[in-house]
Amino acid sequence: MSMSEFLPAASLAQIPVGRGVTVHVGGREIALLREGDTVYALDNKCPHKGAPLSFGWVENGRVACPMHGWEFECGTGVCTDRPNVAVNRYEVKIEEGMVMVKVG
Repeated sequence: MSMSEFLPAASLAQIPVGRGVTVHVGGREIALLREGDTVYALDNKCPHKGAPLSFGWVENGRVACPMHGWEFECGTGVCTDRPNVAVNRYEVKIEEGMVMVKVG
């Protein structure tokens, strides 16, 4: 199996709108974050203190870390207040209600 493939991560129905869930895909811990019918995939650990971004709130294309409120652009992984800080972002596609993530 090539790691550049899209791998199944969760069903769309498992991810609450405006929130996230933690999944493990391709040996990585990833936050799947949902805003409306759009799902984003970022590394789950905030680089500040390691809090899980999947526990944060998603609004206006950003996720706020639940521990200290650092915000990250869901589409890029870049911290809005600290542009030199970022988390990895992964490509996402939804097929027949299944969220697929490309981790390679």
